[in-house]
Amino acid sequence: MKRFPPLEVLLALAVVLTGCGDFSGEAVQHAGVVTGPKDEMLLINPDSGVENFEMEAGFEGTLLLSDENCVIGRTVEGRDMALVFPAGTSLQGGNPLTVEVEGRSIEVGIPLSVTLGGGVISQGQLGKLLEKAPEQCRREETFYVQTVSTR
Repeated sequence: MKRFPPLEVLLALAVVLTGCGDFSGEAVQHAGVVTGPKDEMLLINPDSGVENFEMEAGFEGTLLLSDENCVIGRTVEGRDMALVFPAGTSLQGGNPLTVEVEGRSIEVGIPLSVTLGGGVISQGQLGKLLEKAPEQCRREETFYVQTVSTR
């Protein structure tokens, strides 16, 4: 019977383990909440900086403050969607309230002069992102923001 040296055993185990399981979306934990000066809530993905995928949809519409005090999006077609922003996004008080993302200020309640790039979250890769998000901030559809670009 042949004995394997310890280093070879560890390498073989590493190869076997890296080939097993579905690790897609593993870096994504759960949406966090950033609060504004009057306890407004904005959903963020604290792990957005470690993602290795890119979505290719766009969101055009308006950011609104819902009756539940959550920043949501209303599409140009009139659909309300939850929005999840990248880490580093913040809320700034004032009239109007603004979302600061990627060095740009987006006014809440004013039609967007930018397009939010990303995609609609399905039950697949990012489905677990909203599991621990406040119930009052969830909507039937969620747009996952990855980029901000001017039109």
